[in-house]
Amino acid sequence: MSTCYKSSLIYLYKKRPAIFVSKIEDNKCHICIYQDFKLQKTFVEAIPNNVWKNSGFIQKFSGIQLFGLEDEVILQKLVKIHISQYASYEWDNFNLMKKLYEYHLQRQTSSIE
Repeated sequence: MSTCYKSSLIYLYKKRPAIFVSKIEDNKCHICIYQDFKLQKTFVEAIPNNVWKNSGFIQKFSGIQLFGLEDEVILQKLVKIHISQYASYEWDNFNLMKKLYEYHLQRQTSSIE
């Protein structure tokens, strides 16, 4: 199962309004440009700054900003929904296990009280 983060904004593409969908999926950053309900163009890079820079659109903001990843509310929601997975060789790492406990168990038991 892959996780995906998406945000969107409206900007001009070929001098007409279009929806720019920024998404992070399978460790890749995508920009998909939709106009008239059709996909017009896609850009893919490893990091948000690179994908926006290489797209050539909205250069006065960073890719991180355009993805919405500097917004405090979005960051809090991403942390809240993030489900960590660790390999068995990491199980002796107390800090990682504490993080899993706080996410999975402590949250559940505190809702029972």
